[in-house]
Amino acid sequence: MWLGDRACRDAQFRLAQALRPGDDRLAARFLALAVACPSEPVGRRAYCVGGYKQATAQLNHVETSDYPATFGDFAALPDHISDFGPIAGLTQAAQRGLVAWLWRWLAAPVGDAGGVVGDVGEDACETNDLVDWEQLEDDVNRRLSQWRDAPGDVTPSLLEATARAPAVRGPHDAPGPYSFDNPHYLDLVLRNHDHFGGEAWRNWTGFHSVAQAVAARPCRDSLALSPGDLRALAVGNVRFQQVNWTELDSRVRRQLGCQLQGELAAQRVALWARSTDPTLARAAQPWLAQLSEPEGEPLRQAIAAALASLSLEGAGLHFLQDGLSGGHLRTLRAGRSLEDSRYDHDTDGQAGLASTLVTRAGPRRLVAFGDGWLLGRSGRCGDLDLEQPASAGEPKRLTACLLQHQRALLVGMGSASLVDWALGGALDKPDPAICKATPLAHFACNFLPLAPPQAGAWAVAPHSPVLPRGDLPVPPPPFTYESLLTALAIDGAGNATQVGVRMEFLSQLGSTGHWLRSWDVGLLTRLQPRHGPDLALEAAHLFHFRWAARFLVHAGPVTTMSLYGFGEDVGLRWGLGGAAGLTLLPEGWTKLPLELRLSYRIPVILFDSQYGFDRRSIDVPAQWIEFAFGVAFL
Repeated sequence: MWLGDRACRDAQFRLAQALRPGDDRLAARFLALAVACPSEPVGRRAYCVGGYKQATAQLNHVETSDYPATFGDFAALPDHISDFGPIAGLTQAAQRGLVAWLWRWLAAPVGDAGGVVGDVGEDACETNDLVDWEQLEDDVNRRLSQWRDAPGDVTPSLLEATARAPAVRGPHDAPGPYSFDNPHYLDLVLRNHDHFGGEAWRNWTGFHSVAQAVAARPCRDSLALSPGDLRALAVGNVRFQQVNWTELDSRVRRQLGCQLQGELAAQRVALWARSTDPTLARAAQPWLAQLSEPEGEPLRQAIAAALASLSLEGAGLHFLQDGLSGGHLRTLRAGRSLEDSRYDHDTDGQAGLASTLVTRAGPRRLVAFGDGWLLGRSGRCGDLDLEQPASAGEPKRLTACLLQHQRALLVGMGSASLVDWALGGALDKPDPAICKATPLAHFACNFLPLAPPQAGAWAVAPHSPVLPRGDLPVPPPPFTYESLLTALAIDGAGNATQVGVRMEFLSQLGSTGHWLRSWDVGLLTRLQPRHGPDLALEAAHLFHFRWAARFLVHAGPVTTMSLYGFGEDVGLRWGLGGAAGLTLLPEGWTKLPLELRLSYRIPVILFDSQYGFDRRSIDVPAQWIEFAFGVAFL
């Protein structure tokens, strides 16, 4: 989060220097950044204090928020969500996700970002004691001020693995708490190969390309919130709260929706202008006056489109940062177990990895440390110049300098990506003069990678100066599984025990995997029943809530048909009932595809072949407390 927010602030000030009257497109994107970027410099005070993030922005009402959403959350969330829409015409972002959340935050009169965003952000801030926030800010400022036009290049003599010390452990992902905050988290971790190696870089190019396209199109061609979402946004708005969004043609609904979203964005820009750095407010002054006027409608809608696209650009920064993480450069994730990949990831992340980044400024060598060590307490670098041949000296000091270099490079890359987004793309044009046209274009060209970062610091062949267009990653398939269970149930009244087998077919409801449903079929018999042998066939339609990644609570209706007697007087019974219980899938602990289930069932017999649908047929033969275990095929 900190890297994303720090890059956002840097991009803001660079864009403020370039704003000129009449450049409405750049102004709209600058004002979208104004809503999302932290309102104060993130280095002025600790980013996290007491487990709570201190950085604030205008994405949600700061005065009444336990957790203020900022641009850095966009960059942090792709580890925790897979839905980024809805964006019209974009299959990979069709599902309701980040864009819809953004507008709910903007419209909410009180409260924080809530949900997965708030829970995950608070957990991330609980490790703030591992971070020297003042040192991070100093590191970034020192290096970026030294580099100015292009990132630095570490001299080969300072790349030797024996010359540096391992990095100190810093804040790191907490899989346990995250699996409770967001049940979908473990599903994403198990197929996160697209966060590694060249896939991470290609995903960044996809988000970057799509974000530029969304910002460039008219708002009505991109923003496609549902009637329910628009109705929620219009609450309290005199102009729009009486609109029947359901009955409107989709084109008209989008047009009116963009007017509503433009108003919400303009309100937050006005709040920002009253509290931001005077330098930024002065740069935006020619456009601020338009926001409350009728002629400001095109600007308001352009800001709305830019905000939606900015959430995609922010998600893309996650992959840009992952692509330069030491634990992601050569770890093979696809086709390998999570344990093996995590071991390789952590080893390279701590030790650092000599690497190469290729920009239009040429190849740049660095030592890349990893996620859990990048922001750890590193000590002071002092005046050691990494670009000059020199004796490495103290290994810990060299590690501090190499971390300083990488931190500044990550912030510079993130800022350059945002600048390129605001410019509408400089790197996708083959003309080399583009990169010299303005200081902004020069900055973007010299910090953005033209190819996936590589493990190994060597001279590389020149790459095409054009950044390729990309597409969003494919969302993961819905969470489903099938299971085969053996069941043992006791009657709460102490009567005969029931045994049998069950088959369960479970599928996901919605896009986030919190709610699921299943069809459950069981074949069971009672041991030593009072009225002779019986055989029951049960079918249930159960609804499940994932309280944690592999812990589910379920309830639903059950129908039962049983045969009893099995002699000359064989009889048939049929009834309905209910079931509720708990399910545990401990495959992450046991490395076996197990399912354990504890449930309560109460069948109510409504038909008996001996009496028909007579009241004498009505019976509650047992109240079953059942334990089932077996194999689950995820």
